[in-house]
Amino acid sequence: MPRLTRAVRALLIANIALYIVQLVVGTVFNWHGIEPFFGLSPAGVVHGCLWQFVSYMFLHDTGSILHIVMNMFGLFFMGPDVEREIGLKKFLLLYFGSGILGGVGWILLTLKSGALCIGASGAVFGVLGAFGALFPRRQVTLLLFFVLPLTMTARMLAASYGLVSLVMMLQSQSGGIAHAAHLAGGLAGYLYASRMARGNAYGLYDYSSQEVTGRPGWISGLMDRIRTARKKQREPDEGEVNRILEKVAEKGLNSITRKERDTLDRASRLR
Repeated sequence: MPRLTRAVRALLIANIALYIVQLVVGTVFNWHGIEPFFGLSPAGVVHGCLWQFVSYMFLHDTGSILHIVMNMFGLFFMGPDVEREIGLKKFLLLYFGSGILGGVGWILLTLKSGALCIGASGAVFGVLGAFGALFPRRQVTLLLFFVLPLTMTARMLAASYGLVSLVMMLQSQSGGIAHAAHLAGGLAGYLYASRMARGNAYGLYDYSSQEVTGRPGWISGLMDRIRTARKKQREPDEGEVNRILEKVAEKGLNSITRKERDTLDRASRLR
């Protein structure tokens, strides 16, 4: 069982708590106004309800508990490793950024319809995409149809879910399951984490330095490279220094040029 991290724990609590609120309001008070107001819809966006791009991620289908269970299952098992790898702030940016872009992708395909999109699937698919980018060769075992164990790499898992979403989206561009949001969110998460993974491989990202200094990790890495390059530029060539010293020994200090004096001066400061 994965050890929960701060952002993942908070998101799990928020999603489950709001799902309970949906159930109570819908079944006990028989009021179903939460979904139309906070769910994502083309009509809502057109009328300026831009908060729906965020609020829709915290609502789920109360008619089927499987909707929220599958989303929270993915967040629970993959989220902690991703958050530990990139840090809390970048994880939240990944989660909400993927969810928002997933919503944008869904809106573009259903602009003229009266459909409604709810669920954290776009955001969770972003976490899945990031998991595949950050840990591409990690072995993951799934229970196919909740019975058959199936083992594959994390990258293959992300690609498989993306392919399924693409096929389902092409077959039906509308419906209860917003496959466009899944695909857009997953792709956004994969590209975002891939960029960070490449930067870390080149030494541009230093997540630990970000926590200590408050400075973005890639800036710290770049500054270290610049300082190293400047230091190398300041260090005079040892062979050049020996040549100048021999010239001074043979012909005297007045025989060397101003540039050679500067070289000896830099060498003396570094010793």
